[in-house]
Amino acid sequence: MILYKQQSLGDIYADCQKILEEDKPAFLSLLEQHIKLETYIPSTFWHRFNAATGRKREYPLTAFIWALLIQKIFSISTDKLLLIILRYSKPLREFCGFSDSRCLKNHTLQTRFHCGLTIGF
Repeated sequence: MILYKQQSLGDIYADCQKILEEDKPAFLSLLEQHIKLETYIPSTFWHRFNAATGRKREYPLTAFIWALLIQKIFSISTDKLLLIILRYSKPLREFCGFSDSRCLKNHTLQTRFHCGLTIGF
């Protein structure tokens, strides 16, 4: 009697794809539970992000990275569209780490961050 079945990478991908299509809040919970961004961000990047303005940042670095990942996962074509979605979706905004929609009214904040990631910040 076989109690367990070994899953292949294809099975895991299919399960994630099904959750993404059918239950987006559950998909976001899986991301939050299994991806710890802090472990992937080099300390030099943290330092440079925090020292760039010379003052304490209102929103954490991880909020911008989550927003970038959300944009790529959901195939959101432009930064401006991403900001509109985040502005009107409180659960998605809170998932990313933006406490309110004030910073999302100025699209240059997010766009500058994305350009910085693209060219090496």
